[in-house]
Amino acid sequence: VLGYIGGHIEEDKEGTGGNPIHNSLLREVSEEVRMDGQITNITKLGYINREVGVHQVHFGILYLIETDSTEVKPEDSEIAQGGLMGLGQLEEILYSNDYVVEEWSLIAFSQLKRQL
Repeated sequence: VLGYIGGHIEEDKEGTGGNPIHNSLLREVSEEVRMDGQITNITKLGYINREVGVHQVHFGILYLIETDSTEVKPEDSEIAQGGLMGLGQLEEILYSNDYVVEEWSLIAFSQLKRQL
């Protein structure tokens, strides 16, 4: 079951402590995804650092987030649709001419496929 979300790392202005990268990861998941279970594991897979075009001002940290949820849906209005799907289904979408897919999604999928 796979999905992609992204976001920005924010400074800990409230002084709650903890790792700002980890805290931002959890914040983005809670803002963008509704699930009926809990996160069971978080694994850092690597980094995305492209130095061309718009990518010059972005640096990505790629995580695999595992959950015991049976239902995962988009929470953010910017996400047109979403749901649970297998690796093969996601690959069909990513490489189909029917969809416009960001380069980072292709990079992330390649790394994820190697991991799984």
